[in-house]
Amino acid sequence: MIKRHIEATMLFIVRSLLHLFFREIDVVYTEKVSDDKPLIFTPNHMNSLIDGFLVHAFLPRDPRPLAGSLLWSNPLIRPLLRAMHAVPVHRQQDLDSTSQPIDNTSMFETCFDILKDNECIVIFPEGKSHDQPEIQPLKTGAARIVLGGANKHSDLNCRIVPVGLTFDAKQKFRSRVLITIGHSIDPIKGIKNPSEKNREMVADVTERIKEGMSSVTITYPSWEEGKLIQRAAEIYSQKNNRTAEENSLADQFPIHKQLADSYPSVKEKYPRKVSRMFNTIKSYDRLQRVLEVKHSQSIQDNPSLLNVIYYSRKISLFLVRLPSALTGIILNIIPSNLTHMACLLQTRTDRTSTSKLIISLFVFPICWVIEASLLGKWVFNPFIIWLLAPICGVSAVLFFERHNQVLEELKAYMRLNNREEIQEELDDRVACVIEEVEEFISASKKTKQS
Repeated sequence: MIKRHIEATMLFIVRSLLHLFFREIDVVYTEKVSDDKPLIFTPNHMNSLIDGFLVHAFLPRDPRPLAGSLLWSNPLIRPLLRAMHAVPVHRQQDLDSTSQPIDNTSMFETCFDILKDNECIVIFPEGKSHDQPEIQPLKTGAARIVLGGANKHSDLNCRIVPVGLTFDAKQKFRSRVLITIGHSIDPIKGIKNPSEKNREMVADVTERIKEGMSSVTITYPSWEEGKLIQRAAEIYSQKNNRTAEENSLADQFPIHKQLADSYPSVKEKYPRKVSRMFNTIKSYDRLQRVLEVKHSQSIQDNPSLLNVIYYSRKISLFLVRLPSALTGIILNIIPSNLTHMACLLQTRTDRTSTSKLIISLFVFPICWVIEASLLGKWVFNPFIIWLLAPICGVSAVLFFERHNQVLEELKAYMRLNNREEIQEELDDRVACVIEEVEEFISASKKTKQS
């Protein structure tokens, strides 16, 4: 009972940290996730342990993730894996020598039993986290689990559910993430006498999994092109939104996915059209940088009086929230800097956010205990200080995020208000971008028809 409460507390803390690290976590369902069938969720894998935490915390039906043996040997991570009831798996890349045999019999049997009990698992078919702009070649583990389970339990009726993880800046604090849950797949439809030892069957099921993942994942030929495609989707999705609020990743996803999927064929057939769209976006962005305004600020269309009232109200709250924010800064500046310095040692960008989360999970509480023991002798009861540290820390993060946003909007308002020629120029640039994106969409339809 005590162990269960400890695990639940750990998972609550991890979930809270995810909500703190990401300012926006959206979950989009393509269809209702079945409650009466065992499921294997198959997400893409671009952000190390963060991916595992996200899918366990936000996917339905409390799925059990598969985790590499190296993670289980880490004393900081092992308690979290146990709390998630993760299943250990041995991978060739985790061994010291390629000649060492891999024995995953126990892992497969555990997965078969989980599915037999109508429960769910999460497996990352790419096999390891990466920092590439497209899905990496899939390993065969997921297909072998499906086929082996169907072979052992003929009435298993398991389904594959592809999951797409889309980040706007995966290693950045207070960035955003979108979790897209795709259409379920019958992985052995049309396959007679399924067997995990049949290579053709394994290849067939793996290909079905890849197609499912591709339907909910955004990929690019390169990150440079990807940033411009993402920017085109961001501007185009907000064409009818004349407020200071940016569209969510969920709002942007349909057009973002459409542009990314059609990009290779359109670029091949209409290279000048693609080049013109990108140049138009770059030109608009250069103007924004010169004016020091953001897209959402340059297109907002609010009456001047309402703007004044809005900013006056926001700024008045500045003084109210300031004491709590300053307390949060004082109590958290040391662990925050220690976490930042520790993360500088991490060279792989797909592990940066995981390092921040794991390190902060231990560094912050330790520093709070030390601060409470030292300051508690002269200021407040140590327990009060320990309680104030996380609460005021969150308050400080939200304070500076919101008020920096307000100040940026206020500066943009002061620059653009009563300067019609600048606003007209921005509007013209936005209209050009939207026009170019629409021509790109039209060209993509032509490539599909031809």
